[in-house]
Amino acid sequence: MERVSLFCFAASYALSLGLDCLAMWQRLPLFKKWPQLPVWFRGGAWIMAAAGLVAHSLYLWTWQPSIAWQFGWLLVLAWFLAAFSVYEQAHRGRVSWSMFLLPMVLGMVGMATIIGPPPPEEGGLPNLFSMANLNFWNRLHGVLLLAASVVLSVAFIGSLMFLIRARQLKSKLAPGRGLSLFTLEGLETMNKRLVAVAFPLLSAGLGVGVGIMFAHASELDGFSDPKVLGALGLWLVFGVLLGLRYGTRFRGSVMAWMTVGVWLLLVVCLVLPHTLPTGPKASSRNPGVKAP
Repeated sequence: MERVSLFCFAASYALSLGLDCLAMWQRLPLFKKWPQLPVWFRGGAWIMAAAGLVAHSLYLWTWQPSIAWQFGWLLVLAWFLAAFSVYEQAHRGRVSWSMFLLPMVLGMVGMATIIGPPPPEEGGLPNLFSMANLNFWNRLHGVLLLAASVVLSVAFIGSLMFLIRARQLKSKLAPGRGLSLFTLEGLETMNKRLVAVAFPLLSAGLGVGVGIMFAHASELDGFSDPKVLGALGLWLVFGVLLGLRYGTRFRGSVMAWMTVGVWLLLVVCLVLPHTLPTGPKASSRNPGVKAP
């Protein structure tokens, strides 16, 4: 299992995406001669995505990258989105979820590769499965922010679907052509519900994080920390988004673009480093560790 690398599951996801794209290319001459090819391509796409998810899981299990470092955080977030993609491919309706999820997964794996794992001197960081050196509040902080990241990522995909669907209708695309998507009303409702779920999760996660900061003020850089400033900015922008949505009844493309902007700000926050105290077990030699 130690031979499993980032390239293994990234290549599987990329191949799955490629097969899905081929299955949608309805003008391909081969499809006229062998009309069953799209079904085979979709089946192959699911097999490769599932193989990538297995390799992804083995990588996380074997190396247990620290979720307190951007590298591990991005890989774990990518795993949840890849699992959602595999599920949707297995229960494929008429919506092309994988065409949006897999590029996002590949992007996160790519960012994780660029950032790289923590240096050897950070080997004591809490890993994916053993968080003994973190107290309850640290764990809760991480779980809430991870859940908010997953939900907001799906909301981002819903916003992209809305914008593409609106473009399809505007250009009067013939039925059966292009990406298969929900109706505009369905996408708007989905986006509204996901944003309404993500904001309380983010607020709770940030609230716990602020409490941790005050409890360990001497071990952190305080509100001057870039990650803290970015997270507070994300929360404020998110709050404005909700205020506009429910206060002024903004709808449609404006809200979709604002959701896209909030997600991009989330990505910036994910790649910024900051320090996280390890709780009562932290010593003077290890007052804090890098965290997402």
